[in-house]
Parts: sequence; C-alpha cells; structure tokens
Amino acid sequence: MPEKVEEWLQQSETELCLKRCAYWVSLRGQPERTNQNKVTVHIPRTNVFSVNALTTLMQQIANGETI
Repeated sequence: MPEKVEEWLQQSETELCLKRCAYWVSLRGQPERTNQNKVTVHIPRTNVFSVNALTTLMQQIANGETI
C-alpha cells in the first residue's frame, strides 16, 4: 500500500481507483456481536473485488438473490 493513507483510494465522478487489491465478504446471516471494540472478519482471498465481481454482485442483487 502507499505510505500515505490518503493515496489508498481516489474517487471522483469519473473514476474509482483502489491501490493494490481489494477483497469483499458478505456479513449477511452472521450472528450479531456484543463485542463493540474489535471483531475479526475472515475474508477469503478468492473474493477479489474486481469489475467482474462487482458486476456479478450487482446482478445477484437485481435478481433478488442474497450475496
């Protein structure tokens, strides 16, 4: 990652640029946690947040499917 946190993500009306790689995970169906300070979330490295992944996620949502 870039040293400056401000350089990790750039967003404008024409682009969204993430530095390095981003991953996603759905928390749907996970139990509510009582710990308010820290919660460990395991994100599979196979869940790369890419153009294809975002398109698939949006299609699933549009079809009423859960992610």
